[in-house]
Amino acid sequence: MYQKGTGYLIGNEEIVFAVMENYKPTSTRVDISVLEINICNGTDGLMLGGYFGTNAKCEPSLRKCYFSKKDIEFTEKMIEDLKLNENEKEILNNQNALYLDIFNI
Repeated sequence: MYQKGTGYLIGNEEIVFAVMENYKPTSTRVDISVLEINICNGTDGLMLGGYFGTNAKCEPSLRKCYFSKKDIEFTEKMIEDLKLNENEKEILNNQNALYLDIFNI
């Protein structure tokens, strides 16, 4: 059975947020996911963003992701860039908070 979701977009010339809600009154599952997309360099090329959502067990997940209007082939460098960099790891260790660097693409 298809579960209808709702959502909205908000942004400016630097960043776009896509908020997606998945809720059904007869289901015990509720989910809200947020995509944050860096559009500083335009929207015709490769864009880096962040995803915050949950898995099937409702465990939170925060990760980097790519966006593109075109089909892309992932390179090893692109896959490496999706991993936490040293600055992100240092901030996580020092502040117990994860700040994704999505502006250095």
